[in-house]
Amino acid sequence: MIYAITPCGRPDNLIQIMQTIPKSWKWIICYDDRVKIPEEVKEKAILLKCEYTGPAGIHARNHVLDNYNFQDDDWIFQLDDDNIMHPDIEGAFKNIDEYEDYAIIAFQQGFWNGSLRLSPCVPPEIGSFDVGSYLAHWKYVKHIRYHNMYCHDQLYVIDCVWGGIIMGSNNHAGQVAHPNLHVPPPLGVIGKILSYYNFIDKEDWSHPNYAEYQQRMKDKAK
Repeated sequence: MIYAITPCGRPDNLIQIMQTIPKSWKWIICYDDRVKIPEEVKEKAILLKCEYTGPAGIHARNHVLDNYNFQDDDWIFQLDDDNIMHPDIEGAFKNIDEYEDYAIIAFQQGFWNGSLRLSPCVPPEIGSFDVGSYLAHWKYVKHIRYHNMYCHDQLYVIDCVWGGIIMGSNNHAGQVAHPNLHVPPPLGVIGKILSYYNFIDKEDWSHPNYAEYQQRMKDKAK
């Protein structure tokens, strides 16, 4: 099963998000006392309440990973509450069993207008991933948690691929991501935009704030 996990601080977006969740997936919403979930969303989603969702949803993501009974064959996609599902993502992973040996399947991410925001790479590098640009395979990454720091989304990918090389209190001691940590499960990359960045907020790739980042992406693609 593929699960989309949404840390929710903006419940007004949930109905729009819900309309894009594939019927073959399950949707988990993690929220705290500040949030009132719409009734029609309650009928469709799995709701997990936490004490505090945290900045960038870090605590909520970890709360779901700690408290939901995932199975080894499950995959996890992080769907923020300002995004909708990309229409191509369900078809891309229709045969998810083809990726049985992978810990992470990453893909390109775009802005709402279709412009490319980032392209993941192998081996993983900071700056090439976002929290919504991959599926994580539970059987290999069940002991990995998000670090409570900047770049938590990118450090999570590195931890998953290398079996928890950045060890900290967020990792569960005594569990192993792979039988041989010297041979980590592979990171796969799909060269196609399959996720959005800040779709509902309509963040604009042409904004001057992204000029330097956009040039770096162009240079990297050469």
